[in-house]
Amino acid sequence: MAKAEGTAKAKTEMDFRAAFAQKKNKVMDTVTGVVKTGKAPKTMGGYGFVKESEVVKQIRKALSDNSLSMGVSATGFAGEPVGRQVGKNGVWYYVYNIKFDITLTDCETGYAETYGWIGQGDDPSDKAINKACTGAVKYFLLKNFLLPTGDDAEAFDLPDGGPPADNKGKAATPYPNPGEPFKKRETQQQGQPPKEQPNKDCNLSDYDHKNTPEIMSALADFFRQQDTGNYKFNEDKFKAEVWQRYGQWPTTAIGAKKIRAEIMHLDVAEEL
Repeated sequence: MAKAEGTAKAKTEMDFRAAFAQKKNKVMDTVTGVVKTGKAPKTMGGYGFVKESEVVKQIRKALSDNSLSMGVSATGFAGEPVGRQVGKNGVWYYVYNIKFDITLTDCETGYAETYGWIGQGDDPSDKAINKACTGAVKYFLLKNFLLPTGDDAEAFDLPDGGPPADNKGKAATPYPNPGEPFKKRETQQQGQPPKEQPNKDCNLSDYDHKNTPEIMSALADFFRQQDTGNYKFNEDKFKAEVWQRYGQWPTTAIGAKKIRAEIMHLDVAEEL
């Protein structure tokens, strides 16, 4: 009996990769975004955030429905853990940067791809490593499957991330490009060294939004809690630093988060 002609061609790695990519696209089509169900304490700005549990809940079923599995393994530290003392009682906080390998596998073909990822955890107790694991998984899923959350890391408070249209008749700030590093703009101003008390020379605008006083107060409390035996929070210096960096006051939680991320305690504290 003659053999049947036109036997199926053996699949190549390219075929497996194509099938894998199609399944990832189906996951992205299934989950269109993640809702912010978490809320930070009022003293930290009260901003909304996406919980890892919410991301996992939505992605997990989509992965399973498309025969994709996911594995996570910690592979080591990215640099040494960093310790710092915070508050009047000198509580030690430890920051861990942990490297992870996250693997997605096509359960039908066995084809897999592994991605290197880093998670960071900051805690005074025993949860810093746990926070690093949680953050790594959450942001891997958000970024790898392009899930929108409503945040824009490059935005401040205004729709275009730019400075306010005017300054209510006051003289313009001598630092014209909000977003540039503080030290860079100081050197651009006639080559003069930084002033010891910049708040006296910066033409600070009055708060012009109902949310600003509460946000600034919460941010001040946040930086004040980081006082140590050598440094003490200076609220005037803090206000000047915010105005010099951005040329506007925060009016939303996103603006508050940007300030917390970009301004360090030592930028707004006086050495004792």
